[in-house]
Order: sequence, then C-alpha cells, then structure tokens
Amino acid sequence: MGLDYKCKDGTNNDRWIVEKMYPGVTDGFYIEAGAATGLDHSASYCLEQLGWSGKSIEANPHFYSEFIRNRKNPCFQGALTAKDGTTEFVVSNNLYYSGVKHNISKWHEKKVYNDGFQIIESPAISVRTLLQDCPKFIHAIMLDIEGSELECLRAFPFDEYQVGCFIIEISDLEIPGLLESHGYVRTTNEFTNVGWEGYFVPRLSI
Repeated sequence: MGLDYKCKDGTNNDRWIVEKMYPGVTDGFYIEAGAATGLDHSASYCLEQLGWSGKSIEANPHFYSEFIRNRKNPCFQGALTAKDGTTEFVVSNNLYYSGVKHNISKWHEKKVYNDGFQIIESPAISVRTLLQDCPKFIHAIMLDIEGSELECLRAFPFDEYQVGCFIIEISDLEIPGLLESHGYVRTTNEFTNVGWEGYFVPRLSI
C-alpha cells in the first residue's frame, strides 16, 4: 500500500525524506517547526505513519487545535525562538502566513497586511527546550516558521546534536552560510522545483 504523502504544495518534502534520505527506515526521529494542522502540507505525517517518533511545534492556535486532533506524536503550542518566554505572534487571515512579529519576513509581511491579521501573545519555546529529551542524532529537522528560521538556527547547539537533514524555508540569505559553517551543505530535492526551500545534509554524506 502506498504512503499518503501530504506535501501537496509542490515541495514533496515528505517523499524526499522517505524515498531519498531514509528508504526503509521506520524508527527515525524528526523535529518539525511550523507544523500547521498536522495533515495539510505536513512533511511529518507519513513519517509518523511509518513508525517514526518526533516533536512538532505550532504557534497558530487554530492550527494547533487541529494538530492535536489529527496526530499522535506530541506537538507543543508556541513559537520556536531563541529564548523561552512569550512573544507577539501575527495570526494572518491566511493562516499559513502567520509568524513571530519581530521576525516575519518582508514577503510574508506584505501578504499578511493584504489579507488581514491579528496579533496575539504566544508562548515562546526555545530551541533548547524543544530539544530536551531528544536523541543526539535527529534524522530530519523541518523549519517553516515565516522568518524565524535564522534566529532558531543561530540558537541551535550544533556541537551537541547531529542532524541527518535540514529542510528549511529560506527566509534569509544568511541561512546557507550559517549551516555551511557548521558542516552542512546544500543539496537538491529531485521531487520538486520550488525555489523557497533549502535542503541541507552533513558535508561528509555527499
């Protein structure tokens, strides 16, 4: 029986993880920030169906309430940031463009203002807190958090964790260089031609 891939936005990220990076793996571990409903466009849904464990995080309260109904693996309600606390979070009427107010990218900001929005106070969950109790090797980390990717990568303890692959929305041109400085190189996803996603693997795996 074929897998029910959910990345229908043209990225095919789930297919890339399953078929290219980890064919046959049923005991992997993932982290997904910007988890949405856990179904629509989800890169982790089929991983969970295969038997993977993992952690997700979603700040948009509408998406979070859907996620916990749709999925078994845990999801934290809050925005992934460098520090624990609270943060202003922009909830766009187009829910997929929501993000942390001080980080939201210029392109997404324009869309948010055009579509309408509200600002809420959201829990801020640090990268360190999300990583608590995670294995030291994480098969896949997916970041789609509308401009907060760079802040979170700067806070990531690369000296303590190994990551098999990163899938990151490239909201800042500094991201590839930062990952390269920590031993990760950009690669390709043969199942997509979208320009906004970045795929990174350890240099030694190329």
